[in-house]
Amino acid sequence: MQKEFDFLQNADNVYRTENYIIKQKVHICRNSAKEVQIMSEDTYYLRTFKRDCEYERVFKAERSNLDGKRFPTTMHIKRYVEQSIIIQIIRVLKGAIETAARKVATSAKSTGVCYSEKSSVL
Repeated sequence: MQKEFDFLQNADNVYRTENYIIKQKVHICRNSAKEVQIMSEDTYYLRTFKRDCEYERVFKAERSNLDGKRFPTTMHIKRYVEQSIIIQIIRVLKGAIETAARKVATSAKSTGVCYSEKSSVL
C-alpha cells in the first residue's frame, strides 16, 4: 500500500512557492447576512528534498506548471507545520543578544557607567 503524503491528505489543491509546499482546503461559508464566502485553510509545509521529490512524482505528469497555482478565495487561514531553519536561527540569536544586553546593563549599573535601560536591541 502506497503512503499518502502529508501535503496531499484532505487537500483540494496543492501548490508550491520558493520555500513551502502549500495544501489548500477550500470551504464555502455563509456569513450572518447570508452572503456566500469562499475560505481557504492553507497548511504550509517547509520544502525539503524528500518532499520536493514526492511532490514532483505526484504532479509532474499532470501539470504544465509544475509549481501549480493557488485557488483564489475571499479569505484564508494560514498554518505552518514547520518553520524554516533561518527563522529558528534568528529567534535563537535574538534571545542571545537580549541576554547579552541585559548582562551589559547590569554590569554598567554596578560600575557606575551611564546606561539607558530604554535602549532596545533589534
